[in-house]
Amino acid sequence: SSGINAEYGSECDSETDRQLATLKALQRSLRDQSNERYLQDIEKKLESKSIEMKQEEERQKLVMKQEEAKQREKLAKAAEAEAKKILELERQVEADKSRKREELEREIEARQREELEKELEKRRRSKSLETLDVGVVAAPTKVD
Repeated sequence: SSGINAEYGSECDSETDRQLATLKALQRSLRDQSNERYLQDIEKKLESKSIEMKQEEERQKLVMKQEEAKQREKLAKAAEAEAKKILELERQVEADKSRKREELEREIEARQREELEKELEKRRRSKSLETLDVGVVAAPTKVD
């Protein structure tokens, strides 16, 4: 046995060492492969997460654009309503001006009519006085 060890011992030791070295190399290789797969899984997850984040960002942009569009539509409707109010107020102002103009015209006409009537009345009185005066002057006077 000791001869066998002496005869094959170094060979056994070197064979064992080779097998150990091979096992260690396999272990390292498995670990490296495992690490590689783990890293690939992480990369895939990161890629997937990145895609998700980009999609979410695009969705958010779309939502913001939709909100902006709603706001613009709301503002446009409000502006339209204001424009209608302004037009209605302008129409009312024009109607008021027109009504006041008509009232003033009627008032002026009434005053002119009054003035004309007074003037006519004056002339009538004046004519009737003239006729009276003429009648008095023209009446024959008797002198005895």
